[in-house]
Amino acid sequence: MWTLAFCTVNALGYDCKTLPSVARIWKFNVCRFWLQKRVLNLVLEGGEVMWWGTPQHVSSRRAEAAEAERMAAAVPSLGPTPMDLDVKQTGSAENLSTGRLRSLLASKECCDLVFVAGDEHIEAHAVVLAASSSSFYNFLRRNPALGKAAPTEGSDEMQELFSMQTVPVPPETGGEAPEPAAEPVAPVAPEKPTETKPETEAAPSQAPIELSKPADAAKAEMRIHVNGLSSEALHVMLDYIYNGCGGASWQYAATNAQVNKDVLRLARNFGFGRLHEHAARWLGTGLTTENVLERLVTCEEFGLGLLREKITERLALRPAELMQVCSSPEITKHPRILQDLLVQVATLRDRPPPESDVQRPEAKESEEKPDKEKPDKPDKPEKADKPEKEKPEKPEKPEKPEKPEKPEKHKVSKADKLAKQEKPQTDKQSAKRRKAGA
Repeated sequence: MWTLAFCTVNALGYDCKTLPSVARIWKFNVCRFWLQKRVLNLVLEGGEVMWWGTPQHVSSRRAEAAEAERMAAAVPSLGPTPMDLDVKQTGSAENLSTGRLRSLLASKECCDLVFVAGDEHIEAHAVVLAASSSSFYNFLRRNPALGKAAPTEGSDEMQELFSMQTVPVPPETGGEAPEPAAEPVAPVAPEKPTETKPETEAAPSQAPIELSKPADAAKAEMRIHVNGLSSEALHVMLDYIYNGCGGASWQYAATNAQVNKDVLRLARNFGFGRLHEHAARWLGTGLTTENVLERLVTCEEFGLGLLREKITERLALRPAELMQVCSSPEITKHPRILQDLLVQVATLRDRPPPESDVQRPEAKESEEKPDKEKPDKPDKPEKADKPEKEKPEKPEKPEKPEKPEKPEKHKVSKADKLAKQEKPQTDKQSAKRRKAGA
């Protein structure tokens, strides 16, 4: 501190040696007080950076302020232009509700409905089934224990599959059996018309009797006996309902054809179109010569005409498998299916086989014997004649005038040419003889 005071006094331009002793001491104390106050203000208020560095709490405060300014600049300001906030979705309410319903079904809590399929008892919630299917809701309203009037229409198909029975719940073993309610006593008519006390006293005695009916109905357990359906098909349908009627996590799983047939019947009566579609798609998987007839019968029973047509078309493309199916004794029980197969054979006879089919042994033998004539290739369809384009008529050119005929030149024969060649030779010989004579 003394060093700072000395440096400050020198910086102000005061020379301590030139001042008197009293003034020098006073000036030094004033400078020291001013310097201490200035240093405290800088340290506490976070002022300018001192020569010995910035305090740690001041630098952290400045960093926080800079970070706050940067975040404020990054956030778009609210103005006339709309903006969207990126909010992550934790989960839909539908998924949460279906998950809770599945947990209640697994723990068998709050179950008030029991399906009896053979020796197996399957518990469920009546309100969940009634909310998912209107036909089952109408079927439940036929139960007199619910205290509601039965509907005039609907629920006739449900009567073929289910039969309802109301079973009262037995009383607890630890408590005493409830005493039967006393029969109401008819009030005696008073002698004087002014007295009305007996009538007012008899009315409260009838109230507990009327209120006891819903309580007995709530304690009763509804049992539904399943007629001609497997328990596995019921499990498949309940799994479909408690997963939000075929949610993303649900998968259709039928172990055999009979279970799939029962699921088709349940889906049709409950009105579950998506479940019916999954069961219909199952019929088109894993087709063999052993089960194709059973699949065709199921398609005919449930009115799956398009799927039945596709199966017969695929079977008609393979004559060997088709003959095996047609020769089975069970097909005689279904003449309509046999008729459709024969019609498909007649319509697809002229079509070429698919490329995926394996070559038959007869075709291989014909390739090994070159002496035999190869079958003629099918004639290619004639191309349709293209319409002739009408060309614009060109203007006729004027006829050129005929050229005058040139006079015919006299043709020189070969004899004349030889005669001309012999004449100069004779002339040369005569000239040589004359020279020799001279």
